[in-house]
Amino acid sequence: MRKRQRVRGLALTKMRRSDREAVEWFRSLSSARGRIGTTPADRFRWLINFAQRDVEGLVRLEGVDLAALDAEIYAFTFSKNFSDAGSGFRQPPLSAAVIAGLASAMNTVLRNFVKGSQLPLDAKPRSILWRNPQTLRITRIYSGPQDACFPAAALDLLEKEGGRLQQCAGLRDNAAGEQEKCLRLFIKHKRRIYCSPACSQKDRTRRYLNRKGTAAISDRRHTYYVRGVKKRKGQSFANKVGRRTPRKGTNPTITRSPGLEPP
Repeated sequence: MRKRQRVRGLALTKMRRSDREAVEWFRSLSSARGRIGTTPADRFRWLINFAQRDVEGLVRLEGVDLAALDAEIYAFTFSKNFSDAGSGFRQPPLSAAVIAGLASAMNTVLRNFVKGSQLPLDAKPRSILWRNPQTLRITRIYSGPQDACFPAAALDLLEKEGGRLQQCAGLRDNAAGEQEKCLRLFIKHKRRIYCSPACSQKDRTRRYLNRKGTAAISDRRHTYYVRGVKKRKGQSFANKVGRRTPRKGTNPTITRSPGLEPP
């Protein structure tokens, strides 16, 4: 394995600089395609995650991270031949500001689409239809600047997979500590209405607290604690267990009381 890597490194050093850059570019595109995925569902999941990335964080991207994301956008836009529909040359890399603008615009498009708004289809760049002889899948490949072809490729994918787009129905805590709707976009599967297991658990816990009340939950926890003390130290210690005085800001209905007898 190491010998093969050394031979590959020597072969690259003997190439011209332009050839080495081309080889490294196509390697980065192959890696980007692996991160995105090849199925429409995988590509749609990548598009949703890209559209919801922090715009300020995207503007500050530089170096390797910026180059990796630029390769992912290129691989998503020209997913089948890694070229701008026949030229075979690498396009100028996108700046961090342009990438942030693409993510922000796509976030708006997806949220308007999931709400039922109609999306105007502007004049798309020139494209060709390509039929894969192995999978027999027909794909549209656009030709033109990368930042202009990316929205068109995204709309084509949205036409195929957009029926599964969903907004999260859970709640989350904002920076001020107040609860607000999550509204994170995700791909719906069966009856799923939450974007993640954590968001689902938070909503179930909130509904449980509203249904049972904090006083009943506190009594239940205290009963379990008394049961554990009895098991470890005996009934005499369990009878001495009391309730703490509630701290400021907690439920005032919970007061100090004698230990609860375990059932």
